Amino acid sequence: SSLVHTVLDGQTVVLSGSWDMHVKKHLDKKNVKRSTLRHMKKHEQDIVEITASKSIQMIVSGSADGTACVYDDGLHFKMKLNYESIGKGRPITCLSFLGETGTLFIADQTGNLSLWDPKIGFLVCYWTNSKTDLHGNEEEGTSPVLCMAYDSATRSV
Repeated sequence: SSLVHTVLDGQTVVLSGSWDMHVKKHLDKKNVKRSTLRHMKKHEQDIVEITASKSIQMIVSGSADGTACVYDDGLHFKMKLNYESIGKGRPITCLSFLGETGTLFIADQTGNLSLWDPKIGFLVCYWTNSKTDLHGNEEEGTSPVLCMAYDSATRSV
């Protein structure tokens, strides 16, 4: 399950994604059930990540089935990113927009990382997180990515 508190189109909203495979957009009120504005079901398994970009007014959800879906700020479905070709159906572990750039970062359980332009569904680049020992020497295999941080001042991940 995932929750995001954000401002979209001038409204403060809560976005939620959960085990029922629905992405929901709620007004920021005490009674979330009564304030649900819209919900969408586009995944086959649990939604494990959700992110929103104020600068390009987009929402992206990531699932345990390895899919990433793009919606506009009104939660209208736009497209499914072709992430399956990289992640091979592995659960997405991290989704994040990189500051105000509109570039989307996706990582999965097997250590695959990718950058996307979600406005057109374009894969910019991808790489794999290799395992290393305590001394920085590479080992065989990959290492999952569980979280990500972005510094907008230095534009580094």
